Amino acid sequence: MKEIHNQNEEQMQIPSIPNILTKIIIFGLIQLLALHLLAWKLFWLDAWIFTGLFTVLFCINALWLRNYDPKLLVKRLKPKKSKDEWKSWDKKISTALSICTILIYIVSSLDGGRFQWVKVSQWIKIIGLLGFIIAYLIIHFIFRVNNY
Repeated sequence: MKEIHNQNEEQMQIPSIPNILTKIIIFGLIQLLALHLLAWKLFWLDAWIFTGLFTVLFCINALWLRNYDPKLLVKRLKPKKSKDEWKSWDKKISTALSICTILIYIVSSLDGGRFQWVKVSQWIKIIGLLGFIIAYLIIHFIFRVNNY
């Protein structure tokens, strides 16, 4: 059993920094495109700020993880091959999280960008942005202390 484990570790290739940054930036551009297409607005400042901040924080976290725990980075970047490998609660949580994330993007784009159903003051937006940053820092801290 140890021989297989050691063999898998030797085969593990840590992605290069340009490779990591390219993937994250492409994801950020896709995210930005999706937000702007749904909002039907190119100059939607809130989307630019959110996507830019998300991309920068994602890059920082991935680069830190590459240096601190490269095995975990490889594990996180490589999805499980099939849903059969997932535990039943993982399937449910993953499905629910995916649906909620898609709905958040759709509703926020239609509301904030296109129709502006709800007027939100700048102070509330700033508080939300700070909450987002704090939540991301908490996730970063969790990666530091728990590599499972």
